Amino acid sequence: SQMRLCRIFLCALMSVCLLAGLLPAGALADTVSAPYHSYVSLGDSIPAGRGEFPQQTMRGFTRIEGIYPTLVADALGAEFTPLAYCGFRTNEIRWMLDDDYEGDEDLFRGSQVPLVEPLRSQMRPVFKEAIKNADIITLNIGSNDLFSYPLRMAVSGLNLSALTPSDEFDDNVITRNLDGDAESLDEIISIADAAGMLDTLISNLITGIQDAYTMFLENYRYIVNYIYE
Repeated sequence: SQMRLCRIFLCALMSVCLLAGLLPAGALADTVSAPYHSYVSLGDSIPAGRGEFPQQTMRGFTRIEGIYPTLVADALGAEFTPLAYCGFRTNEIRWMLDDDYEGDEDLFRGSQVPLVEPLRSQMRPVFKEAIKNADIITLNIGSNDLFSYPLRMAVSGLNLSALTPSDEFDDNVITRNLDGDAESLDEIISIADAAGMLDTLISNLITGIQDAYTMFLENYRYIVNYIYE
């Protein structure tokens, strides 16, 4: 059925986006035998420690035991600066590094607990100084750029929340909580199908992914070049 094909398409898309988040930053050293004194972790919810934060608390910039950046820091015996945040795309990291970059309409809106002012402006010099002084940097980013963001844009354009009386499916779900959750995706597909909007949802999503990919590459290259400078 059309709904089944849509689910398969979205599942395949999620897999591609997760792989995109594992792209090498190019700033990693070639060997682990060198003396690394300072380690910086950049990225989204994967290096931030998704699922490990209490409700309504800041979703990043915190040392979380048992996740891979902390394990790397401990294995190296290096001073650790965690600069990953749940919901971050390349846009947010570039904003931290590029004073002339204004971002887009979804800037800093991808997390259930968005990074708000004045904290995000206060973090700008922290990012720059940490990267400047780091001996090793990991960059794990991309799944929010290529999946969550285009999905939010595609869904918000349909105004699906007006088609259901469910209190659980509201604009907040659409704009902030679409991070690959299977139940949310299933509900979105079902509502779009019932409203006769499934084709429009898929079309919007494809267009959104194309635009998001172009933006992702531009921002990713900027970040990596900044790290090398």
